[in-house]
Amino acid sequence: MTDLKLAPLLRDTKWADGLRGMAAFFVVTSHLTLGYASWLDHPTRTKDTRPAFYNLPFIRIFAQGSPWVVTFLVLTGFVNALKPIKQGRAGRVDAALSSLASSCFRRSARLVLPCTVATFFSWIICEAGGYKIGGMVESAWMVDTSPLPSTSIHGAICRLFSSIYTTWATGRNVLDKNQWAMTFFLKGSLALYVLLLATVRATPRYRMLIFSAMILFSWSKKDTHMGLPVYSGALLTELSMIPGIINFSVNRRLVYRLLPFFGVLLAWYLMSYPVNKPSWQPWSNALWTLGKLIFPKGAEYESFFYTIAIVLLVLSIILSAKLQQIFSHPVLLWLGAHSFPIYLIHGPLLRSFLNWILYAFVAPTLYQEKDENGKVVREFERFPIPSAPKFFLLLPVFLAVLFALAHLWQQKIEPRCGSATKWLEETICGVKDEPVAVSPKRDDDEKDEESNAAAVAGQSVEMESLLPR
Repeated sequence: MTDLKLAPLLRDTKWADGLRGMAAFFVVTSHLTLGYASWLDHPTRTKDTRPAFYNLPFIRIFAQGSPWVVTFLVLTGFVNALKPIKQGRAGRVDAALSSLASSCFRRSARLVLPCTVATFFSWIICEAGGYKIGGMVESAWMVDTSPLPSTSIHGAICRLFSSIYTTWATGRNVLDKNQWAMTFFLKGSLALYVLLLATVRATPRYRMLIFSAMILFSWSKKDTHMGLPVYSGALLTELSMIPGIINFSVNRRLVYRLLPFFGVLLAWYLMSYPVNKPSWQPWSNALWTLGKLIFPKGAEYESFFYTIAIVLLVLSIILSAKLQQIFSHPVLLWLGAHSFPIYLIHGPLLRSFLNWILYAFVAPTLYQEKDENGKVVREFERFPIPSAPKFFLLLPVFLAVLFALAHLWQQKIEPRCGSATKWLEETICGVKDEPVAVSPKRDDDEKDEESNAAAVAGQSVEMESLLPR
């Protein structure tokens, strides 16, 4: 028995925005732990100590950043494939090909332009000495990600343009190292568009076979930062359009309603796998042993576990109308609408503003480095890690400023990036579209994809004309 009252929930994919918002929030918390409590990255504080409650599986997920970056990659594949696959299933192949051509161009610009703006702002903060305190904190991650000002104007200008270039060429941006994943988002999107161009005329069954083959190839090549999550997201798009899937998601039998929740629990457990020292605890050591058996030799086990976990999480949401409701909570949707600026802004803000308020009126400690003869060869100052009460007292201030700036970015900067992208496309391609309102969140293709995608999820092509457009 199915619940037809839940069917309208499946006519959009707001839950993807909610999941994206959750991912953005936990990326922020993971960098906070790296900056001020890096030992939380381990299953226990030391090898011989008992785990605290926040070290346990499921709970420790707030300190895990990598699973949430994988979430962005899987959703990149899922969302970018929605519109072309929908059009291909409806027989509108020419429209799909035209849409893909535009998407290739727009996607590139809508990633590069905001990242360039964020790098420019980070450069201003850096050259003004805004990261100086961050470079003095007793935290290896904080010191590594807090560059000092350049010694000359020429050096500063060169570093700005070098950072903009290397963000996409090598994935390394010395002014904002949190942008390391941007090159994978761009390359993954373009690789998927090329695959969709080649398969948009194929039947759904053979397109799924091709996606599966690409997933197996990516698995064998240990491509966990691009191919495996992106192609898995595209396969999930095809699966979401199978009629049996929507019937499963609204079935009111207890086993149908509980099974996706067990999938979420298993996904959450796999996402808890620690990057460092998994052998320190039985539960993580068991996963490490399993990874030795099933993953390619020399693979990063955590990357495989995280990809499997996120694919399972997204599949569980697709299979459950109730989970789609949960991930469509207004708070998560707000975070999802601001996820990109949150991702871009939080790093520079953490290394500057948060350190300013944490270490206001705090004198640094002077350290001396001596050689084997006891002679002082270097003196340097360091700020101690702040106490937990002080950190949690000022954390809401940091989050409030972060969310306010993210909202301001959405209102002021994102629309201008959209307008610049549209102008570039019209100038280069020589085609002017009808005037449309620029979404402050994503480009026109992506907004259309998410608003219309689930209108065909689980529906046959013959029923498409009955659904709201």
